[in-house]
Amino acid sequence: NPSKGVLNGIVELCDRYGIERSEITRVLHGTTTATNAILEQDGCTTGMITTEGYRDVVHIGRHQRPENYSILQEVPWQDRVLVKRRNRLTVKERVAPPTGEVVEELDEEGVRAAAKELKKKG
Repeated sequence: NPSKGVLNGIVELCDRYGIERSEITRVLHGTTTATNAILEQDGCTTGMITTEGYRDVVHIGRHQRPENYSILQEVPWQDRVLVKRRNRLTVKERVAPPTGEVVEELDEEGVRAAAKELKKKG
């Protein structure tokens, strides 16, 4: 766990240089762990629950392509998907943009059923 190493390092630096831990008001920490997991495709299995009709949005992206009209180019978010299609489940719900008016209430039982299905898949 990289965060434990960071915390241990901060404690060690405070002790070494006589800094009171209470004097620290902000710590910014970043790693490439998530980025590497996506690029190397070796992260955990991921599931997603979304509104019916939007199952493939995470795969399609925003159609920002280096060459707009070429279907023969490699588009990273399509070639190496974040959530495999079989692990993208949908539930009934509809919110109208731009006001956020609820057109169809969220099917909370559907969410629970989808969560159970994803858990069962592992």
